[in-house]
Amino acid sequence: MPGMSNSPAPRPPRTAPEPAVVVLRAYDLAQWVIRRSETFPRSHRYHLGDRVVRRALDILDALSAAVWTNHKHALLQQAVADINSLRLLLRLACDLDLLPGTSHEFAARSLDEIGRMTGGWLKAVQPGMPESGRAARVVRGPQK
Repeated sequence: MPGMSNSPAPRPPRTAPEPAVVVLRAYDLAQWVIRRSETFPRSHRYHLGDRVVRRALDILDALSAAVWTNHKHALLQQAVADINSLRLLLRLACDLDLLPGTSHEFAARSLDEIGRMTGGWLKAVQPGMPESGRAARVVRGPQK
């Protein structure tokens, strides 16, 4: 046909992948933690409050970095460790009456969801695993 070329259609410019849902959940949790830590009494705000905020930001940082790299495993392992650490710090804050029970419940549910999503992602990118995330079946010959 006249006016049509055989050259392939131009590719759209490369853009960032859509943010993973777990990164959005971690962002929401970090935002909530920052706001809540501002209400801690001064005697706790600058040691426990700072640690809680730092840990929430570490989780967000590790997960968002994992979206952009091919070396996701170490970042996701670090995120899992930070999630467990934040769980403990928030429990301590609740036990010290720095967080009401309902706030701790919200944080615990959020961390549980983020932890499950991160754990699933980690299983899917295990080093040496096939794309499906499952171990390949090894068939061995007779042993001598």
